[in-house]
Amino acid sequence: MLTFEDCVELSELPEDVIQAIAVHDHIPMIIALEMGVKMKDTPAGQRRICQCIRDDIDHYREIGDRRDCQYYEDVLRRFESTLPGLQ
Repeated sequence: MLTFEDCVELSELPEDVIQAIAVHDHIPMIIALEMGVKMKDTPAGQRRICQCIRDDIDHYREIGDRRDCQYYEDVLRRFESTLPGLQ
């Protein structure tokens, strides 16, 4: 039986990126993981993931939550650094 952690490892997506998708779409982490796996291998999907994270940043900025805003800014920076040439 696979655990959630096993699935994260197999997905090759950072857990914080999966969390950002889950927060953005208001879905469970395991479903966000599945969506992320489908999106991560195409430029359009990668842009969609980045947009989800940007939307999370905007949300936390709007409500004045500096800690979560900074957290997702760091998540976005790390994720984008794994995507050379994506703009």
